[in-house]
Amino acid sequence: MKSRGSLSASYCARVVDNLSQETLLLGKGGKILFANPAAEEFLVDGEQHVFDLFANENNELRGKLRAIAQSGQWLPLNATFRSGPMKGVELKMRGRGVWDKDAAEHNILLVSARDRDEGFAQLRGLVRELNRDLLSKRNDNANLERALEAEGRLHRELIHRVKNNLALLNALVSFRSKASDSADVKKALSDLENRIHAIRAVHDLLDQAGEIDFVQAGELIRSLCHQLQQSVLPDNISLENELLDVTLPVEDATPLSLLINELITNAAKHAFPGNRDGRVRVALQKNGVDKLEVSIADDGKGMSDDSEREGSGSRIMEALAQQIGGELQRKSEGTGTKWTFIFPYRAAHRDEASVEQEAEST
Repeated sequence: MKSRGSLSASYCARVVDNLSQETLLLGKGGKILFANPAAEEFLVDGEQHVFDLFANENNELRGKLRAIAQSGQWLPLNATFRSGPMKGVELKMRGRGVWDKDAAEHNILLVSARDRDEGFAQLRGLVRELNRDLLSKRNDNANLERALEAEGRLHRELIHRVKNNLALLNALVSFRSKASDSADVKKALSDLENRIHAIRAVHDLLDQAGEIDFVQAGELIRSLCHQLQQSVLPDNISLENELLDVTLPVEDATPLSLLINELITNAAKHAFPGNRDGRVRVALQKNGVDKLEVSIADDGKGMSDDSEREGSGSRIMEALAQQIGGELQRKSEGTGTKWTFIFPYRAAHRDEASVEQEAEST
């Protein structure tokens, strides 16, 4: 920008930059040579020509600009945005030709005419406000995502610490059991150790998967069966499983793990007197569309209707079943005992294949 008198070119540039009116300087072919900050607000990245910015139907805009370039007076010009947030909005401007001696060509100076269109100024203000709101919402979302990520890390750290504490507690109980000479104490501590492990199994899976809310039920029950086979079941009793891989929320998985622990332990203690050979089978399957079914069946001596009805183990199982909101049933014959537990399926995300199968069955 060439200065006049004692005014420097940089000072003149600052004056144009500070104009509230949108100001554009166009070169040959409509190329945008300069845009002040007010005009930059409605320019989209990559727009190099005025015809990228404004519609030019039937070359109408090109003809008007050609006339303005040849004029030494301010002429009115209406142009409609063709892209960006102002698409379809008409901007009213004034323009005049500016002779560039160095390039020996006419440039065009365009300045928005605020006195001709107050409505556009209001609309531009609204766009600014919407952009500010959008930026604010993006910042809020980013802050929320960071907070959720931090909360997730804290939950995972808590799960890891709980798992380690349960392992330590298990070791202490095991040590105390081995140190005791009382058969009753050993039995009580062994039961406690298995119950602690049933809870720990849930936290082990959560920690391994980096999860905080859900576990794979099949993996959980397989892990529990392996532990009980090592600690409770004698060599003459085999433990089999047939498990559906479904996702369970932690609030259901923990009491379910404890319940299965109680049922398998009871079968090991009471179903096979005299060291007779036997088998315990654990199964997890769908029961309808929105329920799951766990069954623990043995081929032992069976149970009478009044057997262990008043025992502490029976009360524990009933409490665990109620916690999940399920129904626990027992069927016992001379060929063994079968426990069936049906409860609501509250997984957050179901397996796509399972969902398709449910849809086909209905």
